[in-house]
Amino acid sequence: MGTNLRVLAFMIVASYAAPAQQFSFTDAGGTVTLGTDLVLAGATVASPSGTIALNCPATALPPGTYSALWICTGGSLTIQSNDGLTVVNGNLTSGTLTETASGGGRGGHTTYDYSFSGSFTGTLTQSGQAQAITGSTVQVLAGSSSPLGTGSISGGSTFVNTDYEPVYVADTSNNRIVRMDDMTGANWITFGKTGAGTNQFQGPYDISVDASGRIYVTDSVNCRVVRIDNMSGKNWIALGACGSGNLQFNNPTGLTVDSTGKIYVADTGNNRVVRVADMAGDGWAAYGAAGSGTGQFASPEGVAVDSSGKIYVADMNNARIVRMDNIAGTNWTTFSGVIAGADQLGAPVAISLDGTGRIYILDWYFAHVMRTDDMSGTNFTTMGSFGGGVGQFINPYGLYVDASGTIYVADSHDNRVAQFDDMYADAWTAFGTCCLGTDQFNLPMGLFAAPAKTPTPDGTISAASLSYSDTVVGTPSASQTVTLNNIGTAPLTITNIAPSGDFSQTNTCPGTLPAGQNCVATVTFSPTATGTRTGSVAFNFASSAAKSVHLTGIGTLVAVSPTALNFGNVNAGGLPASLTVTVSNPGIAAAGIAVTLKAPAVYRLGNPCPATLAAGANCTLTVKFFPQGAEYYTGTLTITDASGMAQKVSITGTGVSN
Repeated sequence: MGTNLRVLAFMIVASYAAPAQQFSFTDAGGTVTLGTDLVLAGATVASPSGTIALNCPATALPPGTYSALWICTGGSLTIQSNDGLTVVNGNLTSGTLTETASGGGRGGHTTYDYSFSGSFTGTLTQSGQAQAITGSTVQVLAGSSSPLGTGSISGGSTFVNTDYEPVYVADTSNNRIVRMDDMTGANWITFGKTGAGTNQFQGPYDISVDASGRIYVTDSVNCRVVRIDNMSGKNWIALGACGSGNLQFNNPTGLTVDSTGKIYVADTGNNRVVRVADMAGDGWAAYGAAGSGTGQFASPEGVAVDSSGKIYVADMNNARIVRMDNIAGTNWTTFSGVIAGADQLGAPVAISLDGTGRIYILDWYFAHVMRTDDMSGTNFTTMGSFGGGVGQFINPYGLYVDASGTIYVADSHDNRVAQFDDMYADAWTAFGTCCLGTDQFNLPMGLFAAPAKTPTPDGTISAASLSYSDTVVGTPSASQTVTLNNIGTAPLTITNIAPSGDFSQTNTCPGTLPAGQNCVATVTFSPTATGTRTGSVAFNFASSAAKSVHLTGIGTLVAVSPTALNFGNVNAGGLPASLTVTVSNPGIAAAGIAVTLKAPAVYRLGNPCPATLAAGANCTLTVKFFPQGAEYYTGTLTITDASGMAQKVSITGTGVSN
């Protein structure tokens, strides 16, 4: 018997990822059943001691020759510690169950192996404090001699990330920097424009944030380092000029700020590393010269500093990384990435460290991330390949790893940033497209994820704008909804939700929205006059700036339905086809109307409406289609009310030969 794969796929409903802290849980045992639902019950979690449960309703699709597919809508994952202090409540958003059957043949036995992987969003509650999370789980079932009806877990791992960790990006070819609250682009803010003056950049390459939240940028073409207090550009200060002397740079690229506020820069064009104590240039020290020997670099592009002050450099054109104890080059050590005789480093451009001191390297040439425990290459591993999919990059240049080991990459030529949990690309999230608009990048080169220092509320809204179709004055439209999410780690106090213009709202929001929770505002448009009407719904908070949804709608004196007529295929030269349009006046006063048909002669208008339509009345327009040949015909029916508002009905039809 050959190998048989069955795949259980769960559709992605939502995605959030930008962890400020990462948690992991391992489990085993329990009971797994596959029927109309995939169910895991009673598996034991090792630490903290507890249990995990999973339930996902599945709909089977017709099986293929070597595979079968089930689609799941919804589902849940729960982890509960025995002491009640840790609870994960997740909503499954994606997942895959794979069955591999092996063995068989003449007199043989078939073995069935299963593994499940899935992603979820929800909340993590620790000692009563809830926070929004995103996560992933992998569950491997014990082998069985029969297809799965009931089984158990031989080993499972679940990763959980808190949802709030602002991400800063050097959007290099757009000559700006970007800040967003999470990997959905929530609360997107940009700063900077092209130039060499204040609030201007030319080729911003790398970005970092210090302990007080100030932002640092290497402005590479302008040969300087810039610091601002926040994304408004407050207290802009620049250090450096073009050259090779003191207080000078030549194409500065990599940047990091240590815990004491010292600034380290990869001065690429000068083949050296620079350290300064502050933005006044105090304590300026530079080390390095061109070459491939000790104390020499060839286009160093990345720099990092560990907790003991050791300096790590991505020495790009020497295809190596360098470590030295201090800016004097003491205990110079190199790692060339040669593992088992094979070169793993082609063009290292960025370097970062996690909380345990492991070294992460981003290689532009090989389009992958590498990790090693130390400078000898212990436990060396790689992740990534060339492309635009999951776990893939095209000419990546920026790398940042937070203390918990969550990895961020500026995937430069894919014009996006990526975040993932580990060197297996678990909980992969990518965000961004080309070019200059909101949620867009143009060759992003550097990024930094700022860890939250204290529990912080952070409200995000599901839509920046809502638009409403033509609505008769004095009548309500169909309602639309907008969701407020608290992706932060502390309760969000809502002072009020205020609509403006011809818009009203009702909502499910409490005065205080717990971390990880959401509420919904339902917004209705009731125009008081004809024409384009605008307004907003403002969500106002006690501790942060308001978030607003921009609203637009059009007020009319009459309603028109439908707004499109499609005759489909009609025999040319045969009997005509007819379709109707209803014009109604639900208002309290009579409304004047005019009807025009702009279309080829194959379309004809019958049953014209009166020039004045009484309040509460309606009329029916009939459009007939007389195709004369095998041809596609289009036209437009326009109903204009007395205020001048025109509503258009598109008309399409195709004549076919007998």
